[in-house]
Amino acid sequence: MSSTTSRLMKELRARIDGRPTPGAVPPPAPLVHRPLAPGSRLARDTVRKGDSAARFVLPPPLPVKNAAALAELRRATPALVGVGRAGLRYRTETLLDFLTRFAVAKAAVESQVPAGWAEQHGMLPLETEAETPEQFLARPDLGRKLSAASMRAVAERCAKQPDVQLVVGDGLSANAVMLNAPAMLARLVPELERRGLKVGTLVFVRHARSRLVDVVGQAVGARVGVILIGERPGLGTGDGMSAYLVHDPHVARTDAEKQAVSNIHARGIAPEEAALHAARVIQAILEQRTSGVKLDLTRLESPTAGRAR
Repeated sequence: MSSTTSRLMKELRARIDGRPTPGAVPPPAPLVHRPLAPGSRLARDTVRKGDSAARFVLPPPLPVKNAAALAELRRATPALVGVGRAGLRYRTETLLDFLTRFAVAKAAVESQVPAGWAEQHGMLPLETEAETPEQFLARPDLGRKLSAASMRAVAERCAKQPDVQLVVGDGLSANAVMLNAPAMLARLVPELERRGLKVGTLVFVRHARSRLVDVVGQAVGARVGVILIGERPGLGTGDGMSAYLVHDPHVARTDAEKQAVSNIHARGIAPEEAALHAARVIQAILEQRTSGVKLDLTRLESPTAGRAR
């Protein structure tokens, strides 16, 4: 138990027993208890509901001291910052904005890659052991295993011993993959070939989790595995894709041994820029023969183009 936890527990026990505690943080000041203004709408509602004639009322919102700083903060993040309140609740416009963003995120999770999409983009279609979208969400472990038929397809139709095996998975946002993966692959594959690297057979896996890169990469004996996958949506951001890269992929690899290129979408890192950065990271992985936390990228150029915030 840490010293901080131990101290807090001693203070709590002393407070319960009514004993003074040297150095203890004083309790917060009580809320202001103010009666409602006679005749006000809130007072009328309170009487109709049979509540007490007086209740706790929050003070009005504080005025913004630095409007320029708040505006800059809002531009820097899609999060709902400094939205204010109406009494104890969100303002109506804030609530409607929140519900809209939530609907976008929910739609992203429920989106599906249509049949034939993989073939149209030159990929071998594969499936995991998760047979339905509902099963995929409820059983993440099934999304990390290829079905028996797909394992046979990898064995029979995929090129073996590539330098780089590229995998596309729908993950938690098929929309994100359909929007960003084709553009990224169109830039990444020729860039890898320009560097003299052999790229394996492109595959798309339905109902996939990120660790599928280890399964496919191990099956074909790749030196580096890369999976492009739809990320868990945030509020209003259902189009984000990430790339996870791993040296010598196999099923025992941990997340700490993987390198991530995240925030790939129109408002973050453009797919084309992400492709160039991923190619540089792949080169570093091959040269250093490692990935994840042991990989040194301090000399690598960071992706910046495409950021539109």
